[in-house]
Amino acid sequence: MDHNEFNGTLKNGMFMSLNDVMELDISNNNLTGRLPAGWISKYGYFSVSRNDFEDEIPKELCQVDHLVINLSYNRFSGAIPSCLDSSFLKFIHLQGNSLTGTIPRELSRCNQLVTMDMRDNKLSGNIPKGIYRLQDLSFLLLGGNALQGQLPSELCPVPNQKQFGSFDESSYKGNPYLDFPSRDKGIAALPTPPRHSNGKGKNESAIDFTAFGWTFAASFVMVQLTMVVVLRINSHWRRTWFYFIETCLYKCCGRFLPYAFY
Repeated sequence: MDHNEFNGTLKNGMFMSLNDVMELDISNNNLTGRLPAGWISKYGYFSVSRNDFEDEIPKELCQVDHLVINLSYNRFSGAIPSCLDSSFLKFIHLQGNSLTGTIPRELSRCNQLVTMDMRDNKLSGNIPKGIYRLQDLSFLLLGGNALQGQLPSELCPVPNQKQFGSFDESSYKGNPYLDFPSRDKGIAALPTPPRHSNGKGKNESAIDFTAFGWTFAASFVMVQLTMVVVLRINSHWRRTWFYFIETCLYKCCGRFLPYAFY
């Protein structure tokens, strides 16, 4: 039922008669209000992303072994339920909401977790260190929150290794108080200075005097040509210019001018 134009709210009794249905996908609609608590615990695949649901995440989500929970891009608020610790949970998408509080340590018990996406919320506190023990976790996306503290070095990407292979700067960008350590030194990695592209170690920010010289010469010639054209066209300006030159000559070297012409 995804990608329709359903609107309104969901009632508690909806979908209860569909006993054999194991997947529910009502994403990309215009549904509003709270998630009914009476029926959300029966599906292994549960997706309500890109609607307009609000209020807290119902704790009834913890009552079944979901494989996929996708509540992304709604208006959920409050804390993430600490009871989300199912060993069957593989994908949890909570990005694009207004969730607050910390990332529950209980998520470290989800030993089959592959993707954890909590971007663009209002989460704070430290990242639980136990998350690095999740051997199958490949996608850890936490950007756009208010997380803080030192990122565990175990969460840094390891070359040629599946685990945390996608965790780079973009995975935590938007957390100004979170330090991203280097694996070797365990300190915040400093930005890498730009490399010279010419291979000779020249300072690319230095002035190119050759280009400057040619630019200056071209500008000088253009100014002189402009003056000649203007004086050629306008006789009044031409007489004024010559009178100005004559005055300057007499003021600067007037006593020498008679000897120059006689």
